[in-house]
Amino acid sequence: MKLPVQRVVWLGIGLIIILGVGWYWNQPKCLRIAAGRSGGDAHNFALLMRKFLPLYSNNKICITLVETDGTQENLEKLENKQADLATAQADILIMKNLPSLAPLNALVWNPSPQKQLNDAQIVSLLFPDMYQLVVRNDSDIKSVSDLAKDKKVAMPPREGGQIESFAFLMQYYALVTGKQQLVKLVEVGNKIEDVKNALCNQKQIDAIFYVRAIDNDNIREILTQCGRLISIDQAAAMTIKNPYLQQAEIPEGAYRGGGNPIPSSGVDNKQKLTTVSTPRLLLAHKDADKEKIRAITQILYDYRQEFIKQMPLLANMSPPDSMKSRIGLPIHAGAQAYYDREKPSWLERYSESLGFIITLASIGLSGFLWLTQRFEQIRKNKADDYIREVNSLMDAEDCIQAVIAYLNAEQLNNTQQLKIFKDTITEKSAKILVEKRIAELACQKNLISNESLISFGKTLRKVINAIEKLSVNVSEEILNDVLQKATYIVANWQNEPINILQRLLRVSSADELRKTEKNKLNHQNLDDVLQKVKIPVGKQQALQLSDATKFLESEILEIRRDLNAIFKRAVNALVEERISQESFQSFRVIWQVAADGIKQENHRLP
Repeated sequence: MKLPVQRVVWLGIGLIIILGVGWYWNQPKCLRIAAGRSGGDAHNFALLMRKFLPLYSNNKICITLVETDGTQENLEKLENKQADLATAQADILIMKNLPSLAPLNALVWNPSPQKQLNDAQIVSLLFPDMYQLVVRNDSDIKSVSDLAKDKKVAMPPREGGQIESFAFLMQYYALVTGKQQLVKLVEVGNKIEDVKNALCNQKQIDAIFYVRAIDNDNIREILTQCGRLISIDQAAAMTIKNPYLQQAEIPEGAYRGGGNPIPSSGVDNKQKLTTVSTPRLLLAHKDADKEKIRAITQILYDYRQEFIKQMPLLANMSPPDSMKSRIGLPIHAGAQAYYDREKPSWLERYSESLGFIITLASIGLSGFLWLTQRFEQIRKNKADDYIREVNSLMDAEDCIQAVIAYLNAEQLNNTQQLKIFKDTITEKSAKILVEKRIAELACQKNLISNESLISFGKTLRKVINAIEKLSVNVSEEILNDVLQKATYIVANWQNEPINILQRLLRVSSADELRKTEKNKLNHQNLDDVLQKVKIPVGKQQALQLSDATKFLESEILEIRRDLNAIFKRAVNALVEERISQESFQSFRVIWQVAADGIKQENHRLP
């Protein structure tokens, strides 16, 4: 009996070892990215990669952040294989023979010798960094050359790429050369509080230089407190000296809009703020896993909208070929594979001989991916959006029918019928008006599509157009009643438990709704929506009773088309698994009721 027991023990140990090894190999191997200091644009981008890459790769790719002092250290770590990815300021890649910088209160800064990048390859261009020279408001500095007039400039941080860009700028304007330094430099510290104190309060310096993206928070703080931007007037010529620079313009109001914009283009709107920009690059080591770099590139572009929502700067993200080979680094093979995805693959070229095998593999892979995505995806029920659209169209049909009936009652001078039809018109139109305003708010939060918003707007215009077919006095009276009724409806919703609006707008909680949406459904908001669809009184054309049948037939046909369009969108949402089968069936029942009602109405028309 002892031998079988030993076999079971060894079998258990072996099974544990096999499972452990399998678990280990299935763990994602995290890539390291060197992306500068915390709080910088590149570091914020790296944080987004750490957040989104595991999410959109089914946890197959993960990122570890390596905090550095800037571009130079990023490149060093990439070349030394201490990082797999890195961000870099493009302009400094080819800078050479830069002058030394001697601050008044610190040691001389000597530029690092230019290093040959043998292993760095491009993945993508991320966003443009701008050369931005900020001077104090009360300074007489109007151009870069004015810095030579006994002005003091903050010494850029010794680490990173900004100081090399500054040295290049000073060298270009002949303010700093190998023999002389016409500009006075002062070290004031790297923290924004130190910079503001030195520039605004103590006035120890007159200017400070940044290489940052537009709308940088630190630059905005300085500009709103005591600073202004000045143009780099020879920007176009600088691009000759450094092809990784491009002439650019900082638009008026980039840092503050309104009546007192920052920057301002002047009274005559002719003072353009010119500068130069340089792309921020995402680089990878040439030995970095090709498939992982391809997957990263694909996620960056396939889900770029999600990245842009968190970091609008990434709207400028583009493939390296958009620079038309101006960046002298090769594109990483993994990134190139994604960019060349439209080109025929080897399998496509020899598809005739391998067709059967590819077909079987495609079917199996498609089935596997479908099952995986179906069970892992968080499915959001959006059927209510389509149901609301259908209900609004049903209300629109009732409203238009009531308008025609009102014309008939008006001819017969039936006071009782006039009141009934007027109340119907008011009730239905008010509901549609509220739905349109709710759709606007929901669209702003990306809770419904732009197509749904357009659908609600079209329905509202339809009923308002029908009301304006009545006489001017009657239509104006009804539209006023519609606005009052809509306001009353919203007021009742806000007095009741908030879950009605919460469901419609899909906010996370009732408290959030009270804080963010309560003041956005008031009388003025609803009136603004109404005024946008009204036709000026002088352009309104009253509907003659003799034309009523033709008008009604035309409107019902249009409603039918709108119903079909909604149905098609719902079907697409079902196919894309944005709504569940059960929710679609609920929508279909309501849609069918509306469609059958339209059919019956068509049969009743003469």
